Order: sequence, then structure tokens, then C-alpha cells
Amino acid sequence: GDKAARIFKISNDKLQQTDIKLDQLQGKVTAVAYSPDGPIAVGDAVKEITLWDRSSRECIIRNKWVFHTSSVTSLQWSPSGKFLASSGLDRQIIIWNPAKKLKKTRIQDAHALGVFSVAWL
Repeated sequence: GDKAARIFKISNDKLQQTDIKLDQLQGKVTAVAYSPDGPIAVGDAVKEITLWDRSSRECIIRNKWVFHTSSVTSLQWSPSGKFLASSGLDRQIIIWNPAKKLKKTRIQDAHALGVFSVAWL
């Protein structure tokens, strides 16, 4: 892979690639979460989560959310769009607050074999 996330759309029941390419990532893309009212979150194989502005396609958070100790496996925005949950092979779930870039809640040892998916209830 080329360490980039690409955006697709559905038009007339067909999947089409757009010209949007989020690149300059540190590792291969392992997770993506889209927020209708906020940024696009991208997780990678080298433990980093980046946030991208949907309109400008500019990276708005980089080198700040690197608290997983192995690959990011899942990303999910909260229903309010205010928080992002991430999971990883490191057995952690981390809740992020984009408004306070370094504020996070960490759940360690959430599952003995790593956490492969997260969802908000």
C-alpha cells in the first residue's frame, strides 16, 4: 500500500472513487471513521490516528494521537460527533476528544487478545 486513504461515493448504485486522497500517513491504513458533521479519522498500522478536515482535506491532528502501542484496528465517532473511540491490537480502547487534543480516556486490557472493533451504544 501507499499509506493513503481514498474516499469513494455511491452514485446510481455504483461505487465510484473520488479525487480525494488523504496521504502522508506514517503507516498502512487500518481503520477509517467518517463523521457527517466533523473530520475524517484515519488509523494506521504504526499506531497513529490522524484527523482530516472534510472540506479542505487538510490534516488537523497529526503526531498527537499516538497512544496505542500497536496497530489501530477500529475507529468510531460517538453519535454526538464529539468523541472518537479507537481500539487496537494492544488490548486498549481509547476515547478521544478533538476539542481537547491531548485529553483522552484509556481502557487498558479491554480484551486479552486485542480489540478488533468498537461501537457506541
